[in-house]
Amino acid sequence: MFFDFSNKGAKACIGSACSYMLHHRMLILRRSYVTAIFSTIAFTFLISLLLPDENLRREAATHPFMALGCLSFAMLFVTVSFVWYLTRLLGCITGNYAILFKRGLISSLLIAIVLLSVLWGGDMFLQELKKNIDTHSMPFRIGFELIKLLFVLLYVILLLPFSYSQMRYIHEKEFSIGSIFTRLYVEGFKHKGFILLILFVLALMCSVVLTIGFMPGIILILEYLTHVNGQLMGDPNGLPYNFLFLLYSTLMVLLFVGQYVLGFCCYTIYFVYLSIKK
Repeated sequence: MFFDFSNKGAKACIGSACSYMLHHRMLILRRSYVTAIFSTIAFTFLISLLLPDENLRREAATHPFMALGCLSFAMLFVTVSFVWYLTRLLGCITGNYAILFKRGLISSLLIAIVLLSVLWGGDMFLQELKKNIDTHSMPFRIGFELIKLLFVLLYVILLLPFSYSQMRYIHEKEFSIGSIFTRLYVEGFKHKGFILLILFVLALMCSVVLTIGFMPGIILILEYLTHVNGQLMGDPNGLPYNFLFLLYSTLMVLLFVGQYVLGFCCYTIYFVYLSIKK
Protein backbone atom coordinates (compact mmCIF):
# COMPACT_ATOMS: atom_id res chain seq x y z
CA MET A 1 0.00 0.00 0.00
CA PHE A 2 1.40 3.40 -1.00
CA PHE A 3 1.24 6.47 1.25
CA ASP A 4 1.78 10.01 0.05
CA PHE A 5 3.81 11.24 2.97
CA SER A 6 5.22 14.66 2.17
CA ASN A 7 4.70 16.18 5.62
CA LYS A 8 7.24 14.84 8.12
CA GLY A 9 5.85 16.52 11.22
CA ALA A 10 4.59 14.85 14.38
CA LYS A 11 1.03 15.92 13.63
CA ALA A 12 1.18 14.21 10.22
CA CYS A 13 2.45 10.92 11.70
CA ILE A 14 -0.23 10.80 14.38
CA GLY A 15 -2.92 11.95 11.98
CA SER A 16 -1.97 9.34 9.38
CA ALA A 17 -2.10 6.55 11.98
CA CYS A 18 -5.50 7.72 13.21
CA SER A 19 -6.83 8.06 9.65
CA TYR A 20 -5.61 4.60 8.66
CA MET A 21 -7.19 2.93 11.70
CA LEU A 22 -10.53 4.69 11.15
CA HIS A 23 -10.73 3.96 7.42
CA HIS A 24 -9.62 0.33 7.73
CA ARG A 25 -11.10 -0.56 11.12
CA MET A 26 -12.97 -3.65 9.87
CA LEU A 27 -9.90 -4.97 8.03
CA ILE A 28 -7.72 -4.40 11.10
CA LEU A 29 -10.21 -6.08 13.42
CA ARG A 30 -10.76 -9.02 11.08
CA ARG A 31 -7.03 -9.65 10.64
CA SER A 32 -5.97 -9.13 14.27
CA TYR A 33 -8.78 -10.15 16.63
CA VAL A 34 -7.50 -13.73 17.05
CA THR A 35 -4.01 -12.56 18.01
CA ALA A 36 -5.51 -9.88 20.24
CA ILE A 37 -7.44 -12.60 22.10
CA PHE A 38 -4.27 -14.67 22.57
CA SER A 39 -2.39 -11.59 23.79
CA THR A 40 -5.24 -10.73 26.16
CA ILE A 41 -5.14 -14.23 27.66
CA ALA A 42 -1.36 -13.97 28.06
CA PHE A 43 -1.53 -10.62 29.84
CA THR A 44 -4.35 -11.81 32.10
CA PHE A 45 -2.41 -14.95 32.98
CA LEU A 46 0.67 -12.90 33.87
CA ILE A 47 -1.42 -10.52 36.02
CA SER A 48 -2.97 -13.49 37.84
CA LEU A 49 0.54 -14.69 38.76
CA LEU A 50 1.67 -11.26 39.93
CA LEU A 51 -1.37 -10.52 42.10
CA PRO A 52 -0.85 -11.69 45.72
CA ASP A 53 -2.50 -15.01 46.48
CA GLU A 54 -1.86 -17.14 49.55
CA ASN A 55 -2.24 -20.44 47.68
CA LEU A 56 0.17 -19.37 44.94
CA ARG A 57 2.60 -18.09 47.57
CA ARG A 58 2.63 -21.46 49.33
CA GLU A 59 3.13 -23.31 46.05
CA ALA A 60 5.98 -20.97 45.09
CA ALA A 61 7.65 -21.51 48.45
CA THR A 62 7.29 -25.30 48.10
CA HIS A 63 8.34 -25.49 44.44
CA PRO A 64 10.49 -22.40 43.69
CA PHE A 65 11.87 -23.70 40.38
CA MET A 66 8.39 -24.54 39.14
CA ALA A 67 7.20 -21.06 40.13
CA LEU A 68 10.15 -19.45 38.32
CA GLY A 69 9.48 -21.57 35.25
CA CYS A 70 5.79 -20.67 35.27
CA LEU A 71 6.58 -16.96 35.53
CA SER A 72 9.18 -17.23 32.74
CA PHE A 73 6.67 -19.03 30.54
CA ALA A 74 4.05 -16.33 31.22
CA MET A 75 6.48 -13.55 30.25
CA LEU A 76 7.53 -15.41 27.08
CA PHE A 77 3.86 -16.05 26.25
CA VAL A 78 3.14 -12.33 26.62
CA THR A 79 6.10 -11.38 24.43
CA VAL A 80 5.33 -13.82 21.62
CA SER A 81 1.59 -13.16 21.55
CA PHE A 82 1.96 -9.37 21.72
CA VAL A 83 4.60 -9.32 18.94
CA TRP A 84 2.30 -11.57 16.91
CA TYR A 85 -0.55 -9.11 17.46
CA LEU A 86 1.52 -6.05 16.48
CA THR A 87 2.88 -7.72 13.35
CA ARG A 88 -0.66 -8.64 12.32
CA LEU A 89 -1.51 -4.95 12.57
CA LEU A 90 1.47 -3.96 10.44
CA GLY A 91 0.68 -6.79 8.04
CA CYS A 92 -2.63 -5.08 7.24
CA ILE A 93 -0.51 -2.45 5.46
CA THR A 94 2.22 -4.56 3.86
CA GLY A 95 0.65 -8.03 3.71
CA ASN A 96 3.91 -9.74 4.80
CA TYR A 97 2.49 -11.34 7.95
CA ALA A 98 4.89 -14.28 8.33
CA ILE A 99 8.04 -12.30 7.56
CA LEU A 100 7.02 -9.47 9.89
CA PHE A 101 6.33 -11.90 12.72
CA LYS A 102 9.62 -13.77 12.30
CA ARG A 103 11.77 -10.63 12.11
CA GLY A 104 9.70 -8.83 14.74
CA LEU A 105 9.99 -11.64 17.28
CA ILE A 106 13.74 -12.13 16.79
CA SER A 107 14.48 -8.41 16.99
CA SER A 108 12.20 -7.90 20.02
CA LEU A 109 13.86 -10.67 22.01
CA LEU A 110 17.35 -9.48 21.09
CA ILE A 111 16.59 -5.84 21.94
CA ALA A 112 15.01 -6.92 25.24
CA ILE A 113 18.12 -8.93 26.16
CA VAL A 114 20.43 -6.02 25.32
CA LEU A 115 18.36 -3.43 27.18
CA LEU A 116 17.91 -5.65 30.24
CA SER A 117 21.67 -6.27 30.27
CA VAL A 118 22.33 -2.53 30.15
CA LEU A 119 19.79 -1.97 32.91
CA TRP A 120 21.29 -4.73 35.05
CA GLY A 121 24.82 -3.37 34.50
CA GLY A 122 23.72 0.14 35.42
CA ASP A 123 22.00 -1.11 38.56
CA MET A 124 25.11 -3.03 39.61
CA PHE A 125 27.23 0.08 39.03
CA LEU A 126 24.89 2.23 41.14
CA GLN A 127 24.83 -0.36 43.93
CA GLU A 128 28.62 -0.50 44.04
CA LEU A 129 28.82 3.29 43.94
CA LYS A 130 26.37 3.54 46.84
CA LYS A 131 28.52 1.19 48.92
CA ASN A 132 31.61 3.33 48.40
CA ILE A 133 30.21 6.77 49.19
CA ASP A 134 29.12 8.38 52.42
CA THR A 135 25.34 8.30 52.12
CA HIS A 136 25.02 10.28 55.38
CA SER A 137 26.71 13.27 53.81
CA MET A 138 24.26 15.59 52.05
CA PRO A 139 26.59 16.58 49.13
CA PHE A 140 27.39 12.95 48.39
CA ARG A 141 23.72 11.99 48.63
CA ILE A 142 22.72 14.75 46.21
CA GLY A 143 25.52 13.73 43.86
CA PHE A 144 24.37 10.11 43.95
CA GLU A 145 20.79 11.11 43.10
CA LEU A 146 22.06 13.23 40.21
CA ILE A 147 24.04 10.27 38.88
CA LYS A 148 20.90 8.11 39.05
CA LEU A 149 18.95 10.78 37.17
CA LEU A 150 21.69 11.00 34.55
CA PHE A 151 21.63 7.22 34.11
CA VAL A 152 17.84 7.27 33.58
CA LEU A 153 18.14 10.06 30.99
CA LEU A 154 20.91 8.22 29.13
CA TYR A 155 18.85 5.03 29.19
CA VAL A 156 15.83 6.83 27.71
CA ILE A 157 18.01 8.35 24.97
CA LEU A 158 19.44 4.87 24.31
CA LEU A 159 15.91 3.51 23.83
CA LEU A 160 14.70 6.11 21.33
CA PRO A 161 16.46 4.98 18.10
CA PHE A 162 15.27 1.38 18.50
CA SER A 163 11.71 2.37 17.59
CA TYR A 164 13.02 3.35 14.16
CA SER A 165 15.79 0.79 13.66
CA GLN A 166 13.56 -2.17 14.56
CA MET A 167 10.66 -0.93 12.44
CA ARG A 168 12.92 -0.56 9.40
CA TYR A 169 14.60 -3.92 10.01
CA ILE A 170 11.34 -5.88 10.07
CA HIS A 171 10.08 -4.20 6.88
CA GLU A 172 13.25 -4.31 4.76
CA LYS A 173 14.68 -7.80 4.28
CA GLU A 174 18.06 -6.60 3.00
CA PHE A 175 19.10 -5.54 6.51
CA SER A 176 20.64 -8.03 8.93
CA ILE A 177 19.74 -8.28 12.61
CA GLY A 178 22.99 -6.54 13.58
CA SER A 179 22.00 -3.41 11.66
CA ILE A 180 19.46 -2.65 14.40
CA PHE A 181 22.39 -1.78 16.67
CA THR A 182 24.69 -0.25 14.04
CA ARG A 183 23.69 1.51 10.83
CA LEU A 184 19.94 1.82 11.47
CA TYR A 185 20.50 2.76 15.10
CA VAL A 186 22.83 5.61 14.11
CA GLU A 187 20.31 6.76 11.52
CA GLY A 188 17.56 6.78 14.14
CA PHE A 189 19.81 8.53 16.66
CA LYS A 190 20.15 11.47 14.28
CA HIS A 191 16.38 11.97 14.60
CA LYS A 192 16.15 11.33 18.34
CA GLY A 193 14.45 14.69 18.97
CA PHE A 194 11.70 13.95 16.48
CA ILE A 195 11.20 10.44 17.90
CA LEU A 196 11.15 11.80 21.46
CA LEU A 197 8.47 14.35 20.52
CA ILE A 198 6.29 11.64 18.95
CA LEU A 199 6.67 9.28 21.90
CA PHE A 200 5.99 12.07 24.40
CA VAL A 201 2.76 13.03 22.63
CA LEU A 202 1.71 9.37 22.38
CA ALA A 203 2.46 8.84 26.07
CA LEU A 204 0.28 11.80 27.02
CA MET A 205 -2.59 10.68 24.81
CA CYS A 206 -2.49 7.01 25.73
CA SER A 207 -1.99 7.59 29.45
CA VAL A 208 -5.18 9.65 29.60
CA VAL A 209 -7.21 7.22 27.48
CA LEU A 210 -5.93 4.07 29.22
CA THR A 211 -6.28 5.52 32.72
CA ILE A 212 -9.91 6.43 32.09
CA GLY A 213 -10.66 3.21 30.20
CA PHE A 214 -8.98 0.95 32.75
CA MET A 215 -10.60 2.61 35.76
CA PRO A 216 -13.02 -0.31 36.39
CA GLY A 217 -10.12 -2.77 36.35
CA ILE A 218 -7.98 -0.54 38.56
CA ILE A 219 -10.82 -0.26 41.09
CA LEU A 220 -11.29 -4.04 41.16
CA ILE A 221 -7.54 -4.67 41.57
CA LEU A 222 -7.32 -2.14 44.42
CA GLU A 223 -10.32 -3.80 46.06
CA TYR A 224 -8.63 -7.18 45.76
CA LEU A 225 -5.34 -5.88 47.20
CA THR A 226 -7.21 -4.26 50.10
CA HIS A 227 -8.96 -7.57 50.72
CA VAL A 228 -5.68 -9.52 50.73
CA ASN A 229 -4.02 -7.07 53.14
CA GLY A 230 -7.07 -7.22 55.38
CA GLN A 231 -6.95 -11.01 55.51
CA LEU A 232 -3.27 -10.87 56.48
CA MET A 233 -4.33 -8.76 59.47
CA GLY A 234 -7.06 -11.23 60.42
CA ASP A 235 -10.11 -9.71 58.75
CA PRO A 236 -12.79 -12.10 57.44
CA ASN A 237 -13.28 -12.74 53.72
CA GLY A 238 -15.76 -10.08 52.60
CA LEU A 239 -15.56 -10.58 48.84
CA PRO A 240 -18.40 -12.25 46.93
CA TYR A 241 -17.71 -15.77 45.66
CA ASN A 242 -17.66 -14.63 42.03
CA PHE A 243 -15.31 -11.68 42.56
CA LEU A 244 -12.29 -13.28 40.85
CA PHE A 245 -14.43 -14.15 37.83
CA LEU A 246 -15.61 -10.55 37.69
CA LEU A 247 -12.03 -9.27 38.09
CA TYR A 248 -10.45 -11.37 35.35
CA SER A 249 -13.34 -11.07 32.90
CA THR A 250 -13.24 -7.28 33.30
CA LEU A 251 -9.46 -7.25 32.80
CA MET A 252 -9.76 -9.37 29.66
CA VAL A 253 -12.31 -7.02 28.09
CA LEU A 254 -10.27 -3.93 29.00
CA LEU A 255 -6.99 -5.47 27.82
CA PHE A 256 -8.53 -6.49 24.52
CA VAL A 257 -9.71 -2.92 23.85
CA GLY A 258 -6.55 -1.37 25.29
CA GLN A 259 -4.37 -3.27 22.84
CA TYR A 260 -5.91 -1.35 19.97
CA VAL A 261 -4.90 1.88 21.69
CA LEU A 262 -1.35 0.54 21.68
CA GLY A 263 -1.93 -0.52 18.08
CA PHE A 264 -2.50 3.14 17.27
CA CYS A 265 0.96 3.82 18.74
CA CYS A 266 2.40 1.05 16.57
CA TYR A 267 0.93 2.59 13.42
CA THR A 268 2.26 6.00 14.45
CA ILE A 269 5.78 4.59 14.78
CA TYR A 270 5.35 3.02 11.35
CA PHE A 271 4.64 6.45 9.86
CA VAL A 272 7.61 7.86 11.80
CA TYR A 273 9.74 5.21 10.08
CA LEU A 274 8.36 6.23 6.68
CA SER A 275 8.97 9.89 7.48
CA ILE A 276 12.61 9.44 8.53
CA LYS A 277 13.31 7.07 5.64
CA LYS A 278 11.99 9.60 3.11
